[in-house]
Order: sequence, then structure tokens, then C-alpha cells
Amino acid sequence: MHTIIIGRDGAKRHLPVLLRARRSPRFAHLFAEHPVVLCDGDAAPPARADGLVTARTIEKAAALVDPARTVVHLCSPAGVRPAALEELAGRGFRWIIVEEPLALNVQELAEIAELRRSRGLELVVQARWQASALTCRLGRLVESGSLGSLLSVEIVQDEPRFSTPPETGRSPAVFDVEMPHSVGVALCIAGSATVVEAEWNGPSRAGGALPGAGSARIALEHAVGVRTEIASDLGASVLRRRLVLTFTDGYATGHYPVAEDGGHAQLTIAAGAIRRHLEIPDDALTAFLTRTYRGFAREQPTAAEFAMHTDVVRLLCQAKSMSVPRQQLVEVPRARRPADIGSAVH
Repeated sequence: MHTIIIGRDGAKRHLPVLLRARRSPRFAHLFAEHPVVLCDGDAAPPARADGLVTARTIEKAAALVDPARTVVHLCSPAGVRPAALEELAGRGFRWIIVEEPLALNVQELAEIAELRRSRGLELVVQARWQASALTCRLGRLVESGSLGSLLSVEIVQDEPRFSTPPETGRSPAVFDVEMPHSVGVALCIAGSATVVEAEWNGPSRAGGALPGAGSARIALEHAVGVRTEIASDLGASVLRRRLVLTFTDGYATGHYPVAEDGGHAQLTIAAGAIRRHLEIPDDALTAFLTRTYRGFAREQPTAAEFAMHTDVVRLLCQAKSMSVPRQQLVEVPRARRPADIGSAVH
């Protein structure tokens, strides 16, 4: 398969992973020998590297590849994708990866779904944590029943966000950053669900806070009776990606790698007095991209996966409508004496 990457986020995240995979004997058969085409509008291209060429527009990028055998990484932000998908379809492209979330609202979701249907597009959403070795291990743990029946899932995904993404010119909304990944993982582990609770707390920083950021919580009730609690904080001091699965006979606590380009996941499994800790090699983005390229090369249908991601968008839209924002900026008074500091800490 040939490759076109559209958007600055793709150049930052997808490109290094793809170039590394193309050099690997394990995955080299998935990729054409033609260089990756990076299409980033008017932005300055990165330093030239082997296996990479740049194009300013989709039209010029399309002239460099065979559209019928090309995977397009559409990494422009949600909210502006329908027009890009329309142009790509008009130029013969069919195999497309988009960033999560698939859409920001039900109107955009409907536009994308109609384009997919009418233009014969095969759309896959970049959901690396669903391809993660940790997620797969937890899924097998649920299916095995070795810890009894699954009762609840708790997911915490905190990511410090203190600047406006340059590709959007707007501040991120807490429901659209880490929440889509978490909701998708919850659906993979416990199946279909509905939103039963949702809340959003505005930023706690008095200066330079990002509108729509802050923290949020969603509670899902799955059809099988499992309850999932998801929390995310864009004002957190550190990056955190944790899952806790509680079973009738034990629990499992997992931590995804912090690095974007892989690393090791941590998994602790406890049953009674027996506790086991595992370190799992987990390069989730490489696993996702190579799996997707393999499926595209074999022309495997993507309908089931697309349907799951439409469910993610609908659940998040429902959570947004249910949540009551509380935009209260909390400013801590400056302590003037050591006694004041002690009182504040207490």
C-alpha cells in the first residue's frame, strides 16, 4: 500500500511510526517502495528523510500515488473532515484512516456516514488503545472467567493540555481529547452501553485557562450489567492512563505506556492473597497501523468497526448534553506567613 499523510498531527505522530515500520523486516511487505507522501498545506515541511516526499495539496499528492492502492491518513481535526473526504473520494481514494473522535456532533457524524455509504469509502478510526497489548490481555481475562464475572470498569486518562492546538486555532474540549479513546476501550471490553451520568468541571486555573478544558466524568451502563466510570482531566500535572477491572473473584489494574511511540504496559492481577505483576511490551500505534494496513491490503470490510465508533460519538454527544458545566476558576490566596501555608495545606 502507498501512503499519504494529511495534517500536522499526522506528521508528528503517524509519520515516525510508519517510517520505523517500513524499515522493519516484519512489516516491510505491507508497504509499497514508493516514499510516504506528506501533505501539510502551507506548513513548512519537516527535514527531508529517506522514504518521504511532500506535497502542498491533495491534488498534488494524488498525482504521486495510485489512489486504488493508497492508504490516506486524514489527520485534520474533527469538524472539517467532510469536505476533505469528499475531495479524496472524488480523486479515487477509498482506504482512509481518521483521527479519533470520528466526529464532534451528530450532524457531522451523519455527513461522514453518508459520504462513506455513497462514495464507497472504507473508514477506520485511529484507536490505538483498542489495539494495545494491554487491552487485548484484559479482554482475554474477561473472556476466560478466571477471576469470575466482570462487575465494573474504571478508566482514568489525564493529559496536561496548556496550549491551543495550532491546527484547530481553538481550545480542546475535554470530551473530545481522551474520552473517545476511553469510551472505545470500554465498549471493546464490556460491550454496548448507555450513558447514565455525566459531568464537566471547568478549568481550575485562574490565568490562561482553556475554554472547554477542565475535567469530566462519564458513567456507562453496559447491556451485560457492567458499570464503567471514565474520568479525564486536561489540567492534570502528569499524564496518566489507568484501567481497573473489578471481578467477583479479584481485580486487574493496568497502566498504558506513557510514551506515544510504545514502551511497556503494567498489569497487576489479584485474586485473594495471590498477586501477579506483569510488564507487557506495548507499541499500540504500530500495532494499530500495521493491522489496519494488513486489512486494507486484503480488502477486508470495516463496517463493524465503523459502527462501533459511531456509537462512541453518540455516547459522547449524549454525555455532553447531560453534563452541566461549572466554569468556576479557583484562585488560591497567596500565603503570607508559614502559619498560613500550614493552614492551607491542612
